[in-house]
Amino acid sequence: AVILTVNNSLVVEPLAASGTDAQRERWLAPLASGRAVGAFALSEANAGSDAANQQTVAHLDDRGWVISGTKVWVANAEVADVAIVFAATEPGARARGISAFLVPMDVPGITRRGNDSLGVRGLGCMDLVFRDVRVGRTALLGEAGRGFRLAMRALEGGRIAIAAQALGVGQ
Repeated sequence: AVILTVNNSLVVEPLAASGTDAQRERWLAPLASGRAVGAFALSEANAGSDAANQQTVAHLDDRGWVISGTKVWVANAEVADVAIVFAATEPGARARGISAFLVPMDVPGITRRGNDSLGVRGLGCMDLVFRDVRVGRTALLGEAGRGFRLAMRALEGGRIAIAAQALGVGQ
């Protein structure tokens, strides 16, 4: 259930709400049908409970965006085809300087590292290391500097789904 919640609440919903027509055309049907799996890469070693403290950075150059940093405890990362990756595009600006990116997981420069998720092994939680990962300008999800809001809205929906799952387990 959590795999589905991550895919639907944390990836599909933000993509449907904030994605461009081209992004939605490329990813929505595969994600909704199960032909593709999405991951949500927000948490970092120093930005778990303080998500505005993003150390992962993205900068724009003449060929597109370049993303560098490490994300931890990324649910679905083991099998993900695409991830929403949050990065500081204005380092030091905290929430106002965070942007979201749709990153295909087969892009060069991404390393998936195993971690111990304390028993939730089916969730495919891994750490993701981004070493100068290059994506096009069109990888930006929503507006630059508005990624923190996108993340918080996605997490609101995800929390409802997790609460429903806990209720079901309790019953």
